[in-house]
Amino acid sequence: SWSEVHKLSLLGNGCFSNVHLVITQSGQPMALKCLDPTRINNRDEFVLAASDLAIEARVLSELDHENIIRLHGVSATCLSQSFNDDGGGYFLLLDVLEETLRDRLQRWQKDTTSYSNRKRLSNPFAKSKIKLKPAKMLGRIETVIKGVVDGMRYLHNRNIIL
Repeated sequence: SWSEVHKLSLLGNGCFSNVHLVITQSGQPMALKCLDPTRINNRDEFVLAASDLAIEARVLSELDHENIIRLHGVSATCLSQSFNDDGGGYFLLLDVLEETLRDRLQRWQKDTTSYSNRKRLSNPFAKSKIKLKPAKMLGRIETVIKGVVDGMRYLHNRNIIL
């Protein structure tokens, strides 16, 4: 229930839903995905948004893979009562991502660039060592790609994506 989570901040929003960073009663950070309250004003949009969230919950409840966000719970509130005076309503409780893939790649690129610049400044002839960091970054990227492919294969094998 909403009483079991404490909202910290808005992480983002989409066409139908908002995602908030929350802390559970056990102190664990999670992502809480709920319907955008503005969707209640238009019956057709509300039905589409609520259906979309319910389908997402159903699909995620059947998945168990290390490269796919896990569903940790859904609210006890039914979809027909998705909004009330205290701002509660139906929600999904999901893993929270610490960073996006774009953020991670940019961080790795920055680490690689600063390593290369440090090596050049300290020893301009240390070219073989400069190449180690970019190679490490390529190894990291390869690991990420393999993880994405593995997750996609998992979804494909369950006829979720074709």
